Amino acid sequence: MPEPWARARPFGIVPLAITLCEADAAKEGFHNLELMATVVGEPLFAAYGFTVIECVEVPTSKGVKVPGARMGTRVDADLFN
Repeated sequence: MPEPWARARPFGIVPLAITLCEADAAKEGFHNLELMATVVGEPLFAAYGFTVIECVEVPTSKGVKVPGARMGTRVDADLFN
């Protein structure tokens, strides 16, 4: 059976990281993954199956509020067995 990185979607660091996280989560029995995405990152993660759970504003130490999105996806354990 190929290593999880060999099943990665298009080549690059993001699909590799997502695939490795999914594989480790599946091995540990997790069924969902969640992350915080910036405005720029939201479409990227959406392309890998993540959906927006809620939109948030994260305050910085300088008081600036940065928009973001809490995103999640299901872990397909069958891919990693």
